[in-house]
Amino acid sequence: MIAFSLHLALGVLVALVFTRAAALKFGAGAAFEGVVGNYDLLPRALVAPVALALPLVEGAIAASLPVPWALQSWAALAAAALLLVFAAAMGINLARGRGHIDCGCGDARSRQPLHASLVVRNLALAALLIAAALTATGAASLAGAAVGIAAGGAGFLLYLCQDAFAGLPRPARSALPAPDPRLGFAIHKRSGVAQ
Repeated sequence: MIAFSLHLALGVLVALVFTRAAALKFGAGAAFEGVVGNYDLLPRALVAPVALALPLVEGAIAASLPVPWALQSWAALAAAALLLVFAAAMGINLARGRGHIDCGCGDARSRQPLHASLVVRNLALAALLIAAALTATGAASLAGAAVGIAAGGAGFLLYLCQDAFAGLPRPARSALPAPDPRLGFAIHKRSGVAQ
């Protein structure tokens, strides 16, 4: 029952993530095409078709994932592959110093910049999906289904919280002043630095 619940929870979690992503991309319209173009990884002629196809693919995968036996089929591996492609695209742009562009993970109007935690999140979800695809689901039961659905829903709520925090503006980091050689440390005040 535990294996069945875990498979179902993962399927529900990723299905909800992909459903939300597909819905937000459909709602964004031309703005999402701009997000895809900003990654600067595709020829200009492919940007519009890829922007149109991504939410369709995410929706198809989302529809298949909650079914436990689908986790051992193409759906889990397709979801993992898509997450790995997203992680690679983000990683390439971060390596290029282009962390300012919108990740395209959620609402294109919210402008969530790229950062390493998004890459790690996608890699972790992909690894879990691959592991689930390669293991047995276990025997189905009503109690296991209830636990799996509840756990997947709770995981999705945590995902939404992480996504909301990741989208918050990050304060600019300022360099600390050099220590005062007379005191051996720097004294900081809210309004500035005292010397």
